[in-house]
Amino acid sequence: MTPEEKFNRVVWYVLRQIKERLLYTKKKEPIEYVVKFTGYRDPKAPPEKDEVSILEKLQDGGAIQVIEKKEAPSRYDVQAIFFYLHILQPKFDEVYGEYGNKQKSEIQPKLSYQDLTTADRKKLCVLEKLKEARDLVSTKYSETTATKVSWQKLIWWEEECGIDKYQLENILRGFQAEGLIETFKLYNPAR
Repeated sequence: MTPEEKFNRVVWYVLRQIKERLLYTKKKEPIEYVVKFTGYRDPKAPPEKDEVSILEKLQDGGAIQVIEKKEAPSRYDVQAIFFYLHILQPKFDEVYGEYGNKQKSEIQPKLSYQDLTTADRKKLCVLEKLKEARDLVSTKYSETTATKVSWQKLIWWEEECGIDKYQLENILRGFQAEGLIETFKLYNPAR
């Protein structure tokens, strides 16, 4: 994970916590945000000092206003810091949306062709060939959804995709079962 992705994850955590606390807070009252240094901590929580830094950055950026900051000390150390804050609109929602979108894009799996199984690669190859054939016959005047592919072209597909006619037929049946194609017929010109 890159430093930017780590930072984005911490910001997103803090923003979600603020949004959740907002739901429990009465209108016009400050939101209480607690950063714990001892006791139970959410296992997904970032390091305490990072949480504090993000709250300060959000204030500097105009998304929140820290009204009050109280430390709850123990005999030797600080146990928690209580932040009382107001959300500043529309900036808070802009930042929340921005980091929410970043999290969605980071969560999306990044698959490559090499990640596919051999069977999936063959299916993808046939699907690409079908799309090419469909694109070649599509015109703005054509209302038919049928695409005819010559027997010779099917043989080329088999060679290019590394399949035989039985595998091609099974792949097409699978596409039909998944609703990717309505129906298909394989004709042998020798008959």
